[in-house]
Amino acid sequence: MTQRRMLTRDIICSSHFMKLPIKSQFLYIHLVMDADDDGFIANPQAVAMITRTSKRDLNELVKQRYLYIFSSGVGLIRHWKLHNHIRADRYRATIYTEKNKVYESDAKTWELIEEYELPDRPPKKPLERKMEAQIRNQWEEEEIPF
Repeated sequence: MTQRRMLTRDIICSSHFMKLPIKSQFLYIHLVMDADDDGFIANPQAVAMITRTSKRDLNELVKQRYLYIFSSGVGLIRHWKLHNHIRADRYRATIYTEKNKVYESDAKTWELIEEYELPDRPPKKPLERKMEAQIRNQWEEEEIPF
């Protein structure tokens, strides 16, 4: 994975992005930093927990179509191709099969192939249910201390 990431002002300084809650904006920037060379993120929920943001902030990014989260839990930055261009000699293709569920539009954004609609909620595995129960109270409403 490339160690350098870029953010385009066309997205970050847009009025639509600026209307997002500040914590959602903060989370988005960290998700871009954590993405692979195609814009896929292994576990966006973990990035949200590490940045001490909430599920609400993550859901806001999904709702506003800055991020796709597949039923496997893998995330995808929708505007990845606008943010980053990686030289062919440094590019490493993603390992995630979810790339078959999206295509690059003429506007250089990832779009879902219609037959692969995102689920309302991804199915939960038994271990995830147990872990979620343990951290639910502290994570969902916890604010970042300033």
